[in-house]
Amino acid sequence: MSSVARKRSFRALVVTHFLTIINDNLYKFLLVFSLLEGKNLEENARILSLVSFFFALPYILLAPFSGSLADRFQKRNIILLTRIVEIFCAILGVYFFHNHSVMGGYLVLVLMACHSAIFGPAKMGILPEMLPLEELSKANGAMTAATYSGSILGSCLAPLMVDLTKDFVTNSYELSACFCVASSILSLLIALRIRASNVKNKGQKIAYVSFKNLWTVFQETRNIAYLMVSVFLVAFFLFVGAYVQLQIIPFVEFTLGYSKHYGAYLFPIVAVGMGVGSYMAGWISGKDIKLGFSPLAAIGVGLSMMVLCLLSFSITAVLLLLFCLGLFGGIYQVPLHAYIQFVSPEHKRGQVLALNNFLDFSGVLLAAGFVRLLGSGLHLTPDQSFLYMGSLVVCFAVLSLWLLKEHVYRLLLTRVLSRQLGQSFTSPKAEEVSCFFVSATSYKEARRILALFPKTVRSRIFILDKKLQPGWTTYLIPHCVTTIFSYGIEGQAFVDWIDLQVREIHELLKKQPSLGVVCLGDQSQSQFFFAQLQASGVSMRNVTLVQDPGPKYSLLLAE
Repeated sequence: MSSVARKRSFRALVVTHFLTIINDNLYKFLLVFSLLEGKNLEENARILSLVSFFFALPYILLAPFSGSLADRFQKRNIILLTRIVEIFCAILGVYFFHNHSVMGGYLVLVLMACHSAIFGPAKMGILPEMLPLEELSKANGAMTAATYSGSILGSCLAPLMVDLTKDFVTNSYELSACFCVASSILSLLIALRIRASNVKNKGQKIAYVSFKNLWTVFQETRNIAYLMVSVFLVAFFLFVGAYVQLQIIPFVEFTLGYSKHYGAYLFPIVAVGMGVGSYMAGWISGKDIKLGFSPLAAIGVGLSMMVLCLLSFSITAVLLLLFCLGLFGGIYQVPLHAYIQFVSPEHKRGQVLALNNFLDFSGVLLAAGFVRLLGSGLHLTPDQSFLYMGSLVVCFAVLSLWLLKEHVYRLLLTRVLSRQLGQSFTSPKAEEVSCFFVSATSYKEARRILALFPKTVRSRIFILDKKLQPGWTTYLIPHCVTTIFSYGIEGQAFVDWIDLQVREIHELLKKQPSLGVVCLGDQSQSQFFFAQLQASGVSMRNVTLVQDPGPKYSLLLAE
């Protein structure tokens, strides 16, 4: 596929995805506002949790089916089929609003969620088949921006369209739902421009409502470094995002004292922040995937929610904090999605994304329970609920900071040493596991090497010379990056120690992605270590740290 065709196809995918998200959220909030008419705070919590429950349940039940479907068939065909189903659902929604049917409204909500659940693994799984690795971060930035912009725009359109049509003879909710029909038809027409990738696994069995397949995928992908951590981190953010989306309406009505319809008008503030954050994350990451941004952004999300409670008396502060909430959320999401797509095995990518969807919407389901618990159970006001949730997010951010400490440290090194850093080699595909060996004679050199390594390459440091001691600027290296010390052993004991480390590296190379080995010691020790690795059959790529004119340092692969 040519570069022009790729870009055209990708743009069509983003717009199709954007329109689908708008439709889902527009219908969901039309249903919410129709059900909330004249209800008190506790009834609000009950209805919001029910709507969230029925919307999230299909994503959980259909996760195995949608993942195996995306692996078995061409993802473009699945995308087109779900667009046709969406048109049918939208027409059905208009019919039930016309008849004022509550049960019918819930039925359409479930059907809308069903087609979106099947659409999810196909739309995200086609990205790495459509685009090269160096474009994945920016592509995920665009998709994430489309996701949250569409979600919040759809939420905002619901009260706006109801207000504009409230004086019409026809039911205002019925007229507003007609927009979903028009948008669904437009979505199908645009989706026709998506090019087929021809990547499919005909041997893949279709899994129905069975979670055994998802458990198998979980077991088979545990050997991929940070994959499951990233999946769970994304799921947690969906939990927080769903909670904020549900809680903002009672927050506006019962804390700020405005009509509940105005709650949806605050969503574009979050959308703009989310779009800016997603774009920033994609732009700053460039051609690399930088997981280290996620824990730092999570702290920003938690603090924004806590301060939102403390400054809820000021509408200006509320608007600013909602923007910050979206900004940090966008930065948080992009590297996680890009990493999941990068390291997921091609023949199982759909199933991995289905597992991701399953956990995501388990988080949404949990958010519905939290809204019910904090509102109806503990009788907390919406602003108090934000304080509790913000505290939980900060605690979780600290945990993620520890889980991804290597990525965070290497990211910060890249920022601190930016004036010293030149070029580095490009990370290979996740399936092409390589061992990159680079020798260093000081901790300062090791620090530059860690900053220059592609962020998708795992790193491990071996200290061969006990005389080398970290200074205050390099003190954190052993605490953030896995570091093995030889403790100054010599002779046969040193040879035995090297053999032990060689066996350990063999085990590490059974996992994805590639591994970077930094050998810190004198030149003869490093050469001996390298020779032992080669003799053991490890496929080595020798890397050299060189000083460019400048002064800048670059990592060069040996020919």
